[in-house]
This record gives sequence, C-alpha cells and structure tokens, in this order.
Amino acid sequence: MGKEYRVFGPPGTGKTTFLTKQVKNAVKKHGSESVIVASFTNASAKEIGSRELPLDDRQVGTLHSHCYRALDYPEVAEGNIKDFNKFAPQYKLSTKEKKDIDNPNLVDNTESKADQLFLKYQNLRARMIEKKLWPTSISNFAEKWEKWKKVRGFVDFTDMISISLEEIDGPTGCPYIAFFDEAQDFTPLELALVRKWSEVMEWIVICGDDDQNLYEFKGAKPEAFLDPPIPDDQVIILNQSYRVPKKIQKLANNWIKQLAVRKEKEYKPRDFEGELRDLKKGNWKNPDPIFQDSEKYLQQGKTVMFLTTCSYMLDNIKAGLRERGIPFHNPYRKKRGDWNPLSSTRGTSSVERLLAYYRISNKVYEDQARMWTLDDLDKFITLIRSKNVLHRGAKTQLSNLILNFDDDENIDITKPLSINRLLDFFKEEALMKLLDLDIDFVEQNILGSRKKALDFPFKIIKNYGPEKLKEKPKIIIGTIHSIKGGEADVVYLFPDLSSKGIKQWLKTKGKDAIIRQFYVGMTRARESLILCNPATNYRVPLNSKMFK
Repeated sequence: MGKEYRVFGPPGTGKTTFLTKQVKNAVKKHGSESVIVASFTNASAKEIGSRELPLDDRQVGTLHSHCYRALDYPEVAEGNIKDFNKFAPQYKLSTKEKKDIDNPNLVDNTESKADQLFLKYQNLRARMIEKKLWPTSISNFAEKWEKWKKVRGFVDFTDMISISLEEIDGPTGCPYIAFFDEAQDFTPLELALVRKWSEVMEWIVICGDDDQNLYEFKGAKPEAFLDPPIPDDQVIILNQSYRVPKKIQKLANNWIKQLAVRKEKEYKPRDFEGELRDLKKGNWKNPDPIFQDSEKYLQQGKTVMFLTTCSYMLDNIKAGLRERGIPFHNPYRKKRGDWNPLSSTRGTSSVERLLAYYRISNKVYEDQARMWTLDDLDKFITLIRSKNVLHRGAKTQLSNLILNFDDDENIDITKPLSINRLLDFFKEEALMKLLDLDIDFVEQNILGSRKKALDFPFKIIKNYGPEKLKEKPKIIIGTIHSIKGGEADVVYLFPDLSSKGIKQWLKTKGKDAIIRQFYVGMTRARESLILCNPATNYRVPLNSKMFK
C-alpha cells in the first residue's frame, strides 16, 4: 500500500499554491504520465489546472470524472430524469441541473418530496450505510430507481464511485502518484475509493481542512478525512494565512473550537489587524442600511461580499442592488443567472451587445475606442427595433454579410466602417443620435423582447456611466456554500438560519455542520468582517465581542 500524506490547509494558507508546487515536483521527478490530480469540484480542479501544470487535461479533474473515464464513459442516469419520471411518475424528480459530471456533488434540488428522497438515498449510499438500516420510504424509492437504471443500462453519480470501488483497481493510465484536493468534502465512499486506489500507487497526497467541511448533507464526514491515523511525519499543516487578519482570525479560531470533533492545528493570521464589527441596522429583509454602510468600501475600490446561509435570503439583496443599478455577480457559481445578471452562460450577453455599441466611446474604451465594425453592428443591432432607426431590410443585409464573409474576400467584419457605409444600415437622424451616445434614444428604441434583460444595465449606465459595464463587479453575493475558496476585502455575514437550519443548531448532532459553515463565511474576509443584524429568531448567536 502506498504512503498517504495528509495536508491541512486552513483558510488563506495557500493550499492550492502548495499543491501545485508538489505536483510540479512529482512530475519533474517521475514524469507527467505518473501523476493525476482529483478534486471535489470542477472549479477547484480548474484552479489547479490554471497554474500551468505539466499535465494533460485528462489527468486533472474531479474524482467523478476520473471514474467516468475508468468506466468507459457510461450513460449517466441523472441526464435522463425525464425518462425516469415516465417510468415512476409517483417519484417525479426535478430535471433542473441534475447532470454535471464535473460537479455532481453540487447538485442540490429538493423542490419536491421525491427530490428529498433522492438526496437522502444518495446520502445513505455515500455514507456506506447498510440497506437494511434504510428507512422504508428510501428503500421504496431506491427499488424503483435501481430497477429503472438496470432496464436502461444507466449509471448514476454514486454508482461511478461504488462500481469503481468494487471493480477498478486504479485510475486510467495507471499513475502511481495522486493528489486529492478539497478532500474534507469527500464522502466515506469516495475516500474508500481513494484509499483503495492508493494500494497500487507509490504515494498519495490528500489535501483539505476538516474545519471547512460544508457537505455533510451530501454524506461527507470530517471523521472520514481524519481517519485512519497516519504517522506525524506524513502530516503537513500549512499554518500561515495570507488572507485572514488578526481580529477576524481570533474570532474564527475561537468559533471553530466549539466543534466536537476536529484536528487541532496551529493557524496564524496575516500581519494586519483588520476590522471586526457588528452592524445593528438592517438585515436581509431590509438591506438598505447595509447598502449604505457598504458605500464607503466601494468608493475606496474594495470588493464586498454579502453572505447568507440560504439563497432565498438573497432575494431582497438582489432586488435592492438591481433597483439602485449597482453591479453584482457570483464568479464561483456562473451558471446561476440570478446571481450573475450581467453575464450569460449561452452566447453573447446583453451587456456584451451594449459594450459593442459603446466601442466608439473614449470614456469606455479609452485609447482602444474606434468606429463600429460589421461585427460590432451584428452584436448591438439585434437589440434595436427597426422602426425609425434602420432602413428596411438592414438586419437581413447585415446578417447575410456576416454569414458570407468567409467566402467573400471583399468583406472584412473587423474593419471600422465609414459614416457613408453606416448610412446603408441606419437612417441619418437615428445614426447621429447613436453616434452622440444618446442612451435615452437607445433605450426608447430597444426591442420589447429585450427590455427586461436590459433594464438593469441601463440603470447602471445612468447611475454610474457605461464604463461600469466593462468593469468586474465589486460586489459578490452568494450563500456560504457557493463561495468556498473565494474571498473579498469586506464580508457582510448574515447570522440567519432556515427553519431546518435552526433545528440542526438546537441539536448536538447537527450543530457542527453549522459551526463549520459560519467559520468558512468569516474567513472569506481579507480586511473587514461585518456581522449583520438577524431578521428573525432563527439565527446563530454571533457577534464581535462573544469571545473577548
């Protein structure tokens, strides 16, 4: 059996940098074909992969993606939920975001009772609980799900791990060195596979931090990361934070010590006092005072993060930011359109189309400003209604030019157009208003089907100027789960829990998961942590003076 090395990386201690260095050293010594990297999420794998590792893409991915390849790319059950719903209509599951090979652990749809049964069923399997101990309701669901998979020949995400555990001795390519990142969120089933694969390897490195486990509801158990015991000389603790300042680290360190089970570890803050305070006005239901409080940080160019435990607690925050025309995003969950209203997961976004219009603006593009090209026109002309602005057939004419430019050497879609050429598309009076960057005129002539999507960008333009659309938003919103691995200069942390969460908090068994959740939230802050007022009595007792 290969040696297991365990690396503990508390918040901001440079775990990814350390891991990248070790991977490069291993490749240099043993060759690239000898090494693989597996992480909990695709985002984490991509972060490691972005460090210019001397590895092929197939050697870096999630644990599930490595299993998927080892099993020769089976048909995934979660990608065929509509078929299951026909097969077992009494267990109709949500079809939303059920299939994601690279992020199977982040799928969390519990819209119906069937979705809850599905989640609990996978949780029991992930924790390797014997079937005879399953509740009857879960067993009944499992019978239908397993029968359906067998009939169709499908494999679900948990099968990828369990089948690999039973049948696959090691990852594809027979590497003999492996690095497993974010392993505190691996389930007992996943860690059993990791340790089985280690038997055919020279050594493995398991990286994580038991204090930052956020996925117990998926079946992850910190104890599985900590066990079995290994020799001290195979344990590495990264003890210097490069993110968390002294005041915030002291609060976080005392907070996490409430855990019943954890690995005690040295953890030093960066050499900066930081700011820690309570905000006694506003809450997630009434965020106006919080927006006002954050203005001073935004004016200083700081990044600001609003963190809640549940996504519904962000609804009023999103609405308030939209109403004020304040840009926001969540770069860690780009597929959530409501958290990323200025970008698009499909094709060209409305903001990109508006920026194509502003290509002529010195204020927006400075020394890169220029006259529109055919490519620019193709982007923003689709936003504008033809009446009073375009000549008849202008959109069709432009579309044909774009489609045929590969076959016609006289067409250059990247060449700035002359005024005379633009007049072939635009009516003269309308073109003059467009060239004057008359945003009111543009807004008045937006297609009805585009108005809703452009309402927020137009407010940003009017409140802060069009150049704001080109900047990366300074505000990040999200649940604590969604920003794991992220950071901001300033974090506003809301202490509220859902009705389910408060039940967990009041029970000894579920309390640790919530303690870890808020620990992760606190330690996202580089400079300032502001503890917000609760909106209800469903909350954790969290304030800046609680450990004085």
